[in-house]
Amino acid sequence: MEGSGSGSSDDEVVFEMAQFIRVYKSGRVERYFGSDPVPSSTDAATGVASKDRAISPDVAVRLYLPPATTKSEEDNNRDGGGSNKKLPVLVYFHGGGFCLHTAFNFVFHAYLTSLAARARAVVVSVDAGANIAHHVAMRAGAEPLPHGCRISGVAAVHPYFLGPGRVASEETDPAMADSVAVMWRVVCPGTSGVDDPWINPLAADAPGLERLACARVLVCLAEKDVVRDRGRDYADALRASRWAGEVDVLEVKGQGHCFHLVDFACDDAVAQDDAIARFVNL
Repeated sequence: MEGSGSGSSDDEVVFEMAQFIRVYKSGRVERYFGSDPVPSSTDAATGVASKDRAISPDVAVRLYLPPATTKSEEDNNRDGGGSNKKLPVLVYFHGGGFCLHTAFNFVFHAYLTSLAARARAVVVSVDAGANIAHHVAMRAGAEPLPHGCRISGVAAVHPYFLGPGRVASEETDPAMADSVAVMWRVVCPGTSGVDDPWINPLAADAPGLERLACARVLVCLAEKDVVRDRGRDYADALRASRWAGEVDVLEVKGQGHCFHLVDFACDDAVAQDDAIARFVNL
């Protein structure tokens, strides 16, 4: 749990998502799941090593490093031949609607250990997701990254996008659709609402999508996810815009929001992660 305070009208609950978070009028926040960290380690099954690094006083990341190389390359390194193979870097903004979980919790630690091994990529895990990957790529289109870095692609996995009206996927679970809309107003009190460009990249006053600073986008959707159609609309808008890149959509049937974090070893999760691994290595 985080925050303190009690014994007044400020203890009125303004938002609650059962088993996850409770927000009080006073600003006190209680998080029930996903905030406790697990230590970095080397995974015996995959050989992936994780390490924690501080970027600034307010920003820390967890790095996931896949095993050095194949056995033949290890032999070459041992013989002094060295290896020039470069690994892709995947910056992972974990989910949680801008306010849940931490980059160091057990769910993301286990998932990213598996993904780093599968993709053979260096994974940098950072707080916090929802739709931040899109906005990072948009900002990079206006302010180039330092040191010659570039963004090759964006994988938007079950992105948290909203908008005016009610789309078909939101009609399947109106209560959940209402909850995620209220959640946005709670985490961003100064917002103009669900048509704010920070939560709706298709809003009339949102920056043009042609600014997106990458050549490829993969949008992963889940059939039973209330935000599914917002993600599909995002992909369609990219195709219709002046953005010159390529967008692919992967929709997994019969699954809900973030199913791959509930059971990342299930067949559907493995298939989705294989698609992400291929995307990362293109």
